[in-house]
Parts: sequence; C-alpha cells; structure tokens
Amino acid sequence: MSALTLIAVVFVMRFLPDFIAWEGWKVCGDANACTVQGWLSATSGWAGFAAASVTALFIFGQMKEARNQTRFALGDATPTVQMAENVKDPRILQIRLVNWNRRQLILDRIEVVHPLGASISAITFVHNRTDAPWSRQDPNDTFIKPAVSVRGWENRALQPPYLKIACKVDVPSNPLKIRLHCRQIADETKKVVLAASCDLSSGM
Repeated sequence: MSALTLIAVVFVMRFLPDFIAWEGWKVCGDANACTVQGWLSATSGWAGFAAASVTALFIFGQMKEARNQTRFALGDATPTVQMAENVKDPRILQIRLVNWNRRQLILDRIEVVHPLGASISAITFVHNRTDAPWSRQDPNDTFIKPAVSVRGWENRALQPPYLKIACKVDVPSNPLKIRLHCRQIADETKKVVLAASCDLSSGM
C-alpha cells in the first residue's frame, strides 16, 4: 500500500463518521423559528427595498419628461440639428437647424469634428421655402462671418423657425461629425453647441 493510499484511508476513517452524522449548517438560531412565515418576514425588507428602487427610477424618469415638456411649453426647449447628403449630388451636405426656443439663435461656427482632413466650403443659407437662398464666401476655418441668425419661435401657431444650410464637403472617410457653435440671445447670452453626424457615399 502506497503512502498516498494510507493517508486517504486514515482521512476517510477520521471524518466519515462526522460526515454521516452531519445535519447541515444551522441557518436559524432557534429551530422553532425556521418556518415559511419566518423566511418571508426576513426577506420582506429586501423585497420592499427592490420595489421602492424600481418605483423611484420610474418616478425620476417621469419627472425628467415632465420638465422637458414644461420647458417646451414655455419656449425654453433646446434647438436641434439634422444633416444628410443631397440625393442628387453626394458632395453637397444639407444641414437643418431648427430653433424650438422663443429666443433668437445665432450661428457662429461650423466645426468639423471627424474625420481629419474633411473640409466644408461654398455655404448657402435659406430660412424657409419662400425665401431665396443666399450664398456666402468660403468660411475661414468654418467661422461664419458675419454670423447668421434664426429668429425665436414666438408664434406657436406656426412652425418653428429653421435655417437650411447647403455646403460642399470633401470627406475622406465616414462618418462625418460636425458641431454647430451658436449663441442663444437672452438676458444673459447662452452658448449652445449642437452635434450631428451622418455617413456620406462620397466618404466611402
């Protein structure tokens, strides 16, 4: 008999009787307290905490939505920006800036965030379908000089004022990401930075 076998036999003979007589770990201090009612009482606190946490998250979400609706009703909503390529000419980028705020919005700069080496030139602006578009000189580092304004949305019976921007782009790769640097005119002028991105077929 090898030494390893001898050690195993001694180990089994020593601990086997205790293992056979083992009745498990005591989860209750008092055996009479180990009842279904006792278990439910012990877990009810954790269950209540979990339910309260879920309810709190739901309420916070509702409060955030209510604040957004209130801001929109008061005319304090944040302007939005969308952009896409021209269907007829993929080299033309179309940007639509919508002012949902009652205060005037001024566009100062169009910044190309991605990709490196992308450029924007030959910008054309139009405020609505009835106005004739007007072109500007190529921007210096995409700064708009003089700046272009979008009036505030004061008459809620009409659609919100918007600015359509058409410009030539040279994009070596996708996606194209831009930032519009604006100012919201109020008692205290507020800087507003709006971001947008899209894939262009010319950048593939």
